[in-house]
Amino acid sequence: MQTGEPSRTAWAAAFHRAAHQVLDGGRIFADPLALRLLKQDADGAARRLEERASGRRMRIFIAARANS
Repeated sequence: MQTGEPSRTAWAAAFHRAAHQVLDGGRIFADPLALRLLKQDADGAARRLEERASGRRMRIFIAARANS
């Protein structure tokens, strides 16, 4: 991790939270900042994540964890 940059773990959590907003409509929780934090094409990135076998499970796990 470099000074002033988010860790890979923090970036991954934000990515899954943003994907939850795009793919699930934020049904478990609403996170209006996640999409802005990524500063990229969140729709395209979320769709690529969905193609992975573990993508949906991890996204739901992160969303549920953030909601607790």
